Amino acid sequence: MRWRARTVVQQYCTLRAGRPQLKRDSLGSTTTSMTERARINRAITPAEIAVIRSALERAAVSPEFSALGAGLERLRAIDRCSCGCDSVDFVEHDPARPAKPIGDGIGTTPAGGTVGVIVWGRDDAVTGLEVYDLGAGDDDLKLPQPDSIRSFREGAA
Repeated sequence: MRWRARTVVQQYCTLRAGRPQLKRDSLGSTTTSMTERARINRAITPAEIAVIRSALERAAVSPEFSALGAGLERLRAIDRCSCGCDSVDFVEHDPARPAKPIGDGIGTTPAGGTVGVIVWGRDDAVTGLEVYDLGAGDDDLKLPQPDSIRSFREGAA
């Protein structure tokens, strides 16, 4: 059964990695958004910084992305997902320079729910933070505790 669980998680990761930031349709699509985003303009929060750094340290897609944890304090959140989750964008979506998952893991919310965490970025910058349901339920799609974040490989073992 353990082998099956890893296979399902790996398939889910592959599907998630192909999705653009904040539940947007693929770049070739004619629709612009599956989920409305609320415009905001605020500094990144200490909790967001801690989650991003932890995800890049513990669940980076590639080791070179770990270095992008420096300088996060200068980021400003410009969009948030209107579904109620804690997902935010730090830069405008640019089809010419698409973001990709640079950190991808599992975490536990303060209420005990399991969520997925994707740090979106480019080779030179973090562009967004996405939190999605892995059993937490719609009411608990909050930032996970930074020390609970782990890679999918560890989460499936």
